[in-house]
Amino acid sequence: MRRRCDDPKNVRYARYGGRGITYCERWKIYKNFLADMGEKPDGYQIERIDNDGNYEPNNCKWVPRKEQQRNTSRSHFVTFKGERLPIATWAERTGIPARVIFNRLEKLHWSVEATLTKHLRADRRRDLGERNR
Repeated sequence: MRRRCDDPKNVRYARYGGRGITYCERWKIYKNFLADMGEKPDGYQIERIDNDGNYEPNNCKWVPRKEQQRNTSRSHFVTFKGERLPIATWAERTGIPARVIFNRLEKLHWSVEATLTKHLRADRRRDLGERNR
């Protein structure tokens, strides 16, 4: 976290410190970070809840690596019934492939509710926004 925010030589600096992401002053002392966040659970990583926000107690949590990898600036998020999740997570929950969810929303302009609740059609090409040839 500190290297990504502070060290211009770090390979990830451009995505963090280079775009203004910082960490709270309190966390410059490790014991304060530990008091706020606790020990890192095995297999977990620190995640910023708001990907554009800073590293600070109200914007960070420990999450499994798979979940953290989905919270990036490249992810497409969808809010449904008060939950904001990446399309990949909605795909797991609904059984609808992520590509279908994306295309229903972006190409076909379906509502979020219809996108996430309607079963796949027998002819999946229609769900993907493709025409019969």
